[in-house]
Formats: sequence, structure tokens, C-alpha cells
Amino acid sequence: MVSGKISHAYLFSGPRGTGKTSVAKIFAKAINCLNPHNGEPCNACEMCVAANEGRLNDVIEIDAASNNGVEEIRDIRDKAKYAPTLAKYKVYIIDEVHMLSKGAFNALLKTLEEPPKNVIFILATTEPHKIPATIISRTQRFAFKRIKESDIVHHLEDILKRENRTYDPEALRWIAKVAEGGMRDALSILDQVIAYSDDMVTVHDVMEVTGSLTYDMMDRYLTACANHQVTDAMTALTEILDAGKESQRFIEDLLDYVRDLLIYKQSPEWITQERSVLTDCFKNLSEILSESQLYEMIRELSETQKEIKLSVHADIYLEILTVKLSTQKVESNAIAKSSISQGQDETHSLEVDTLIKDIQQLQTQMLSLQTQIHNLEQQKMMASQSKEVSLSEGTHFQANENRIYDIMTHSQKQEAQKVNDVWQELVSQLTLPQQGLLNSSQPKAVSSDGIVLVFSYPILAQKANQDKTLKTTLITMLSNLLNRHMDVEFIDNEHWEKLVRRYVAHQKGSSATLKENPSVTDAKSIFGEDNIIVVDD
Repeated sequence: MVSGKISHAYLFSGPRGTGKTSVAKIFAKAINCLNPHNGEPCNACEMCVAANEGRLNDVIEIDAASNNGVEEIRDIRDKAKYAPTLAKYKVYIIDEVHMLSKGAFNALLKTLEEPPKNVIFILATTEPHKIPATIISRTQRFAFKRIKESDIVHHLEDILKRENRTYDPEALRWIAKVAEGGMRDALSILDQVIAYSDDMVTVHDVMEVTGSLTYDMMDRYLTACANHQVTDAMTALTEILDAGKESQRFIEDLLDYVRDLLIYKQSPEWITQERSVLTDCFKNLSEILSESQLYEMIRELSETQKEIKLSVHADIYLEILTVKLSTQKVESNAIAKSSISQGQDETHSLEVDTLIKDIQQLQTQMLSLQTQIHNLEQQKMMASQSKEVSLSEGTHFQANENRIYDIMTHSQKQEAQKVNDVWQELVSQLTLPQQGLLNSSQPKAVSSDGIVLVFSYPILAQKANQDKTLKTTLITMLSNLLNRHMDVEFIDNEHWEKLVRRYVAHQKGSSATLKENPSVTDAKSIFGEDNIIVVDD
């Protein structure tokens, strides 16, 4: 801005809460300022005051998440042709621009290719990879980075000092940690903590507002795991969950804790700078746990974190995790002792046997927990299937038996064979959901003007019958294949077998038995031997 070189379009990308939209507004104010100083707005002129008060009509902010259609972007394109009313530049700030539809992007591209004079577009996004390359190539891009925790802490300190509020420095560090580089999230958490607390911003208040685990909770839980006290570890886990802590937050906080332990073993000074509170339990755990154990803990925590995201039974996965963490060192010691005990006395052998029994008991508990997960998932699936069946029962499917019987009566073996030969290729040309549906069906009878598709279950035949697009597509494809118009009828296997028996009984006459009557042979030649059930009346 100092040089006067201003692009017609900018792209601000980066994590949420890093100031993309705020910088866009400041930029819009600066380029329209009547008395800029080294590119900075004066905040005193008419344009700056109007911008600060949100009444500068030439700065238009648009949320692409709720205005992502073609018509909205076309409206912007039409209005952009008009000159600014008061300011030097008309500025369009489009937030979350990656939410625009494909058609909206095409409409925006047209404007960026032929930008109107004195109009500037500022596009802000957290997901630049979703923006077409044609748009990106026509913008000047600026990548915003996560804000350092130390910078967030300093800013929060300035705010609290201006508000004359006392605070615990560790509480601000924890807010910065939870915010994950987003200043907006940090300010939001601070507002909640101030509203929650009495006079002083404390670590306890921050823990309550963010749902994080306190140092005491993590100390007790990991100490029990490190000492192989499964009961105590399970008790600590129950208390944490009863306190309302979320499973994901539980895993994230433990990962941070174990990561701090690992770094503390190698660089105590660095952790002391980052974490002002080093409890006695923390220091003791850093001595008890080896690096290999800490690495294994991180691996188990990461695996559990993935599993929890895909399950509705997070508590069970946390219980399994607790058993694994509590038995980790026991197993390694048991193996070592069993190898040493070969040359030692009977007392050591008994100790090893006791350890092995404990391990086996814990493994049995783990297997039981895994079985519970499997059973719960099966119950969920069965409940879902039961719901689908109950829905289907409410809308009973009725096949057109008269028309199907007519097709059976005039069925032609050669035409049926012709359809069977190309059936799989024909199905492959349909959509994937339609293919999945027709894979459970088979053409059984083909006449000069109709075909019967038999499905394994009534609900599948009903679903196919409700799909009007499927039926229309099949009629068109089969009519082209056989060079004449064809109707398609759907029926389930149970009703099909009843119709076949009725057809055979009708053909045999009243005097001959089924096995001796030539009509049985005729029926087998038309429908296939596997599709005929001979019933002696």
C-alpha cells in the first residue's frame, strides 16, 4: 500500500481464528483512508470512522457458507460494475470462499478475469485446496500461520491488565494451548472464564470451562497405570468421566502429558519454560517410565483416539486403553524374569508364575471388553435392520401377478437366453445403487413384450418398484436390446414360486401326475429346471 501497487484480488488462507477476516477489514480501511501514514489507516478521517463504525457501504462482507449459489455471485458481479459511492475502492470480502458451488466459482472467475476499475476482492478460506486453480492463479495469496502460544499469552495478559483483573499465568498458558493457535478461540475462552470465575482467572476455572483434565486427574491416572494398579487406574478413569470430561479431550490431554514427560527426560529446561507447574507426580513418572514405554503409551493413545472417532461406545475403548497402559510394564518384566528364573531358586519361579497368572487374568478381561464392544455393535446393527423391516412392513409390496402370469404363459426360451447372456453387462451400465439392487435379482421369464425380474426378498422388489428411474431405464435398454417395446415387472422369489406352481398345475390337466405330464418338461425348458418345484397334489 505504501508503494501504491494494489492487486484487484487477494486470497487469505490459514487456520481458523488467525485473523484473516480482521486483516481484510483493516486492509479495506487502509486503502480507503484519506490520510494514511506509511500505509497504516489514520483512524480519524471520515472513511476510517465510517469503517470502524461499520457504516462504510463500499466495504461489503459476504459469508459464502450461506450465500454460495450462482445467483448471489452474479448479483455481486453486476453490482461491482458500479463505481464506489464514497470511498476510493469498493471492497468485497468473501469469507469461507471454498464453500461456493462450482457454478458460483465460474461466475466469480469471469469477474476476476475482467476486473472492474476500483473494485477489490478479498477471499478468505481455511481450506484453500478446495478452491479451483483458475481462481487461485488470479489472486495474490497470503498464507496465515498459527499464532504462537507465547504471543497469545501476551495478548491475553494485556487485556486482563486493562480490565484490572488478576490472573494465574498458568491459566493463560492453558487457554493458549487449548486455542491451538487461534486468537479468536483464545479470546472466546477467556470471555467464558471471566464470566465463570469470581475475581481471579485460575487454572481450575479454565479446566472447568474447556472440559480439560486437571493436573491432579492426570497425575493420579498415569501414576496408577505406571504402577500396574489396574483397579486404581479404572477408578481414576471413572471419576474423570463422571466429572463430565469428554473422551476426545481425555485422550488429547493425556497425549500432551505423555509428550511433556518424554521431552522432560531429554530437555527439562525446555519443559520448565513451557509448563510452569511441574508436580511431584510428574517428576516421579519421568523417572519411573522409560522412553520406550512413553513411546508405546503415545502409540496406544493415538490408536484409541482413532477408534473413538468411529465408535459410539467411547467409554469401553477407554477402559481397554486403561488395561493396556496398566499392564504394559508388567508384561515386559514377566518375560525378563521368566528368562532369568531358569537358574534361580523356587521362590523366583513362584513369583514368575504369579505374574503370568495376573497377565492371563488381565488378558481375559481385555478379551471380555472387546467382546462387549462387538456385541454392542451387533445390537446396533440388528436394531437398524429391525427398523428397516418395520418400515417395509408398513408399505406392503404387491406384484402385478396377472401381468406376470401372462408373461410366463408366452415366455420364449430363446429370448430369455438372449437376455441372460447380456444381463451382467446391462446391469453394469446402471448407477452403483441400482447395480447393488439388481445384483439380488435375476430375469426368469421373457415374452414378446415383457420380462419378469425375480428378487430374493419382497423388500428389494418393493424398493425396485419404487425407483421409477430404474424401471424406465431398464425398459429403454431392454427394448433396444430386443428391438421391440418391453415391459418390466418385479416380483419376489416366494411369490414367483407360487405362480410357477400354479402355471404347472394349470398345464398338467386333471388326470396325469406332475412327474409324468409333458407340461412339466415344457415348464422346465422355459423357466429352467432349478426354478421349477414339482408338487404332487
